[in-house]
Amino acid sequence: MKSSLSLVMLSTIALSLGFSWSRTPVTITPASGPFKQTPEPVETGKIDELIARLGSKSREERTRTENELLGLAARSLQTRRTIIDRLILRSEAMQLNRLQANSRDHFLVWLSANHLFQKLRATEAIDLLITNINYGDGYTGNGSDHYPGKDSLIILGADAVPQLSKALLINKDGWTRSQVALCLGNIGGAEAKLALEHALKTELDRDVVRYIEFSIATISREQSHTKGE
Repeated sequence: MKSSLSLVMLSTIALSLGFSWSRTPVTITPASGPFKQTPEPVETGKIDELIARLGSKSREERTRTENELLGLAARSLQTRRTIIDRLILRSEAMQLNRLQANSRDHFLVWLSANHLFQKLRATEAIDLLITNINYGDGYTGNGSDHYPGKDSLIILGADAVPQLSKALLINKDGWTRSQVALCLGNIGGAEAKLALEHALKTELDRDVVRYIEFSIATISREQSHTKGE
């Protein structure tokens, strides 16, 4: 008797709340809204095909290809990471360094790769950029695009300081340490200045010392200018 009454009471409560004992399956309709399905990842082969086109002698073709890769990178974080990884692999395969007479095609690929590293804020490429900081187009001076890796490190700014600081202490090549010091000087800030001052205490190469001192002075002037405003 008590079981029958309990069942009746439960049924009454359920009906009052809008529930039904019907066994008909309930169909759930997705809510409408600005939700988009995650895009399918771009095939690696397609990305590699585009990267190969970055060696084109046509600036217009390289620019179109860079924009196409940027468009793909905007589709998802996974695609962005794949593009950066493939650019790193392609750059490593070219074996760039300042003592090797690389082809013009190699430099053009490296130049476009750096344009992409800069726009994608590719901190994943910082070690590669430091390794190839001295690789340029053969022209002297610090003009734009002569040394793409150096330009990228400066643009990445504070994100690059920890790895640049480490390279300034442990890299065996004096010229590389000199260029690393210049990067830190261009990036500026307290952390970069501290790294330069720390390296100055142990640096034995007189040429590198001059670059470090110059970079410290550059940051000090900037800090003084900022305080005076």
